[in-house]
Amino acid sequence: MSTIEFDNILTHLDKYETSIENYLIHQSNCLLQSWEPNQFLAYQEPPVQVKQPSIRIWEFLEEKNLKEFLLLQKKYDIRKYIDSCVGKSRPKGKARKIFVELMYNVTKFCKTSDYNLEKTGALLSQFYLTHLFFTSKLDISAEKVYTYFKDLTMCHSLPFPPNSTKIFSHRETKDVMELFCKLYLRNLPLIRFTSLPNFAFYLNFELEPEPDLSKKPKKAKPEKKEDKIESKKESKKGSKK
Repeated sequence: MSTIEFDNILTHLDKYETSIENYLIHQSNCLLQSWEPNQFLAYQEPPVQVKQPSIRIWEFLEEKNLKEFLLLQKKYDIRKYIDSCVGKSRPKGKARKIFVELMYNVTKFCKTSDYNLEKTGALLSQFYLTHLFFTSKLDISAEKVYTYFKDLTMCHSLPFPPNSTKIFSHRETKDVMELFCKLYLRNLPLIRFTSLPNFAFYLNFELEPEPDLSKKPKKAKPEKKEDKIESKKESKKGSKK
């Protein structure tokens, strides 16, 4: 290792972070001179447009479409309608199924709570936008997801137009936040695993076999008397010389 490489590692010795670019060594004669982040899948972010928290009542479904959607009673029809709303914006597979189940459970909650059209549209839009926010980048933490959803909820709970409007009551706001924590935030690792690219680092390293502690070490055999007499004679001869 050259002194330049060693100095570069030494500057980051006390830093505990996972940003790969902070540990790359850039030199004039280094192979990383022509390195570009877009070459690696880990740096390629999903093409998702994130919207800032604001009044988003009809973001997931328009008012007319939401009326048709709430008339559906069978589980299969509700899931099929949600899947058709997603279109090609979500890939097929487990990620798409999880999103459909998410919106189905939110719809079920709205019907159980007897929410009107406006409240149902706002809550569906909140979960829809929060899911887009979480899957837009690879480094979105649980704290950021919670803050984003909370800001959306405040936009639909405070009477301060034009930035917010009071749709949910104080009690309903509390119920919405509890639903989000139980339904989405608690399952965040599963959603991340199924909806975002996963990366792993493998290092081949063979471990030495552990010593067998059950076997007792053999005791050294005691020397015979003849061997001791011969060793004494040899020591005497050596001293005379």
